[in-house]
Amino acid sequence: MTITFPTILSIFRLFAGFLIILVFLVLSRPTADILAFGVFVCASITDFIDGYIARKYNLVSELGKILDSIADKILVIIAWVVILTFHDFNSWITLPIGIIIFRELFISGLREYLTTKNLKLGVTFIAKLKTTLQMSTISLVFFMGIVVHGYGYEESVLLRSLGISKGTTPIIELVCILLIWLSAIHTIYTGWDYFKKALGLMGHLEDG
Repeated sequence: MTITFPTILSIFRLFAGFLIILVFLVLSRPTADILAFGVFVCASITDFIDGYIARKYNLVSELGKILDSIADKILVIIAWVVILTFHDFNSWITLPIGIIIFRELFISGLREYLTTKNLKLGVTFIAKLKTTLQMSTISLVFFMGIVVHGYGYEESVLLRSLGISKGTTPIIELVCILLIWLSAIHTIYTGWDYFKKALGLMGHLEDG
């Protein structure tokens, strides 16, 4: 079996989440935050380019399709768990993140069930927006970790050039919290949309 370049990108994304866990376990901060941010952003980019490359150069494979879907879910779920474990948000942030993780697992299980019935639940545009919103939010949270645990705010040329100082940290945190809740709300909507479509597919199967 030939492993194509898009499949290699999916494999990287599959293990990127575990790499993010590892850097927080073995490295001090903000080094862990910097690496986690870099790894997650790179992995997120591969999510948008591997499918394009596969279609453009006719490199689509069954293995690639499977890994692409699994890798996305694993990367996002692990990233949310890392955020819950290592970032000092209010405990109420557990609720929207829990909703997001539940939806990802529930829809994955639903897709698997429909596959056994030879039914397919296609990816919708709003679901793609959901993935983009989640990945953007997670990236911002990891970036906030760099700001909070930085080696010095005013001393940092990068942070100064971005207009970021210690006083702006609460603002960034508020934006992150709002985006997490927005991600959860959007996730609920897309999950309900998929669930209705799945009920329709199963209804047609019973009628047949």
